[in-house]
Amino acid sequence: MATNFSIESLLVANEDEELQNDDKKAERQHKPQHLFCPTSKARRGRTAFTFTQLIALESRFKQNRYLKVGERTKLAQMLDLNETQIKIWFQNRRTKWFDEFKMYWTKKKL
Repeated sequence: MATNFSIESLLVANEDEELQNDDKKAERQHKPQHLFCPTSKARRGRTAFTFTQLIALESRFKQNRYLKVGERTKLAQMLDLNETQIKIWFQNRRTKWFDEFKMYWTKKKL
């Protein structure tokens, strides 16, 4: 079997290969990234808390900066959120509180 190594046949073969690669790239761009990495989980979207939820969360935070599991469960049911959302909100709020606390004491020392 003879193989054709003419310039024209090599160029055509190269163009076909480039087109196939372009098609594969286009397919990957239209699929979510987690489909290519089977070990990763799809990320949850950002939670937009309602005004009422924020008031309740801030009120509870003023009472206690740390919730017990039972308190978190009740609050989650009351606000129609899941426990993880409550837990993360309190973590973020404690970080914000601590940053404000540090800034207050830094200004007070000056």
